[in-house]
Amino acid sequence: MVKQIIYCLLFLSILASPLLSFPTQHMTKLPVPEEASASDLQILKEILKLELRTDSQDKKLLYYAPPFHIREFEEGAGSLLMNIESIEGVAKAKNQVQEREAYAKEYFIQLQKDEEQKKEDLSETRRELAKALATGNERIIAIWEDAVEMDTRRYNKSFKDLEAANQAISAGRTILPLGLASPFDNLAMFELARAGIRIDYPGKVKPENLHKTIDETIIKASSGHGGFLSFNAYAGFSEEQLEALQLYRNKFHSDYRIVLLPAEKLSFFPLSKEQSMFKEVNGSGDYLGSTVVADTTVRGSSAMAAHPGALIVPVGINVTYNRQVLPVEAELDCDFSSGFYAEGRADVKDGWQVYDNDIYNNIKTGSIANGACNFKHISGDKDSAEVEVLKNLEKVYEKMRLQRIELSTMEKERYWAGVLEDIDNNRRKGGDGYSFQEWRRKFNGWNHEWVLVKALSESPGYHWYTNIQDVENFSSIKFNKRISIGDAVSEKANLPLAPNLCLVYDTSKQSFARCTEVEKSEANRLEDAAQAAMESSACEGEMNPITCGKKRDEAASVARKGTHGKQTEKVVNEI
Repeated sequence: MVKQIIYCLLFLSILASPLLSFPTQHMTKLPVPEEASASDLQILKEILKLELRTDSQDKKLLYYAPPFHIREFEEGAGSLLMNIESIEGVAKAKNQVQEREAYAKEYFIQLQKDEEQKKEDLSETRRELAKALATGNERIIAIWEDAVEMDTRRYNKSFKDLEAANQAISAGRTILPLGLASPFDNLAMFELARAGIRIDYPGKVKPENLHKTIDETIIKASSGHGGFLSFNAYAGFSEEQLEALQLYRNKFHSDYRIVLLPAEKLSFFPLSKEQSMFKEVNGSGDYLGSTVVADTTVRGSSAMAAHPGALIVPVGINVTYNRQVLPVEAELDCDFSSGFYAEGRADVKDGWQVYDNDIYNNIKTGSIANGACNFKHISGDKDSAEVEVLKNLEKVYEKMRLQRIELSTMEKERYWAGVLEDIDNNRRKGGDGYSFQEWRRKFNGWNHEWVLVKALSESPGYHWYTNIQDVENFSSIKFNKRISIGDAVSEKANLPLAPNLCLVYDTSKQSFARCTEVEKSEANRLEDAAQAAMESSACEGEMNPITCGKKRDEAASVARKGTHGKQTEKVVNEI
């Protein structure tokens, strides 16, 4: 008890002096202990997973954001309330659109076959006419001349129909006549209307315009209200992490202090605004426990209705704390037209360009000849300048349509393995503020580089991503900004934390449960987990995610049956 009181007093003493000391925006890792041996591998692996921030004054004072976990109750961990009408209405409308598109493909194939057949018929008729001409029989010649004329008309029509279809495809128009497309369109509109989703249909319009209206309505409806997901989250170290940290301090670096990241409040937000699964996330509480309620979109509820395997809940956490910005003069010079995207990776997920989260390390360069930004500190408090630079740079990232996302463990492994390969091939700078090269050298000495990649892949943390097509937007970003703060000002600051929350559907409880550590390492983002569920053998040919979920339950395709995740994590104020 006395020890706990001392810890609290130490923690409160830090909070009591926010003007002198506060967490900086950029992350770091503990220094590599040179005297560590291969037997210390477990210690080093665990501390590599921690998300640490440096102090503005004392570089040996580090703030940790405790890992977040979902709390498991007897009846489950996550409760989903679904807007069933909207989910099924959108799913059935999508099904009609897909059937229409499949029919259009069949229609085009039939046009091709018909053109080929008419061409062959014409060739055969011409051969028969040639034979008739050789006989000199005028009556037979007249019959085959009429046949050639008729087959020529038929071929010309089939050729024009095929040519028109090809032109329509090239122009982005539908190849189906209105009469052939209307049964699918009418059913799609009926399903949307039955779910209370209004569609603007002006009446007599071209088929492609109607199709566009239906498609746009489905996309809009998919972003509409789909229900609610609620769960309880708390922060804490695992026993292994606590043991590793204590051993690290006792054995290697007793001069380093690691304290709890001060939090005036926690706030929650949805990740990945584009194709968002959650419209809004609200919550209240602290490190010891927070209740979180996510307003799910139809897309998000549909994904969870399919009862997927282990999934990463797309929720981020902001920690709000007090700090002071001191007088400073600085300059931020950015030019993304020279290939900044080369620092991203396109091999993590198809169609995506993925970047590291520590954006501060992307601006500490002496030159912008290869893209990115250069931060020039002129005078005053450097840490305050860095904070203001990062605030400006995040706005630039948003303008470039970069978004925060939490990658799955497997995607992180691909990312970090690719980073190491780039460094080896001189395609990337080695320094990154994490003492990355030093850590790598240590693990390489034991022939355990894969352990380093694994540890980094299991650590919580965001990445930035954008669609590969949007990388072209980078070339338009070029600016110079002067940062000037004349007087010291106090303000509330936010630090985004990656909670790494994981849920899996439990058939025995008919609800979502907390993932085990094994399940967490295999978890996918919600959209990927849902896609895998919809494509599973149990759901073959099924478009309704609710029906798919029931089929997966019956077929025992769900990843969990009554297994509880351990809940032994603890929060401590200082290590």
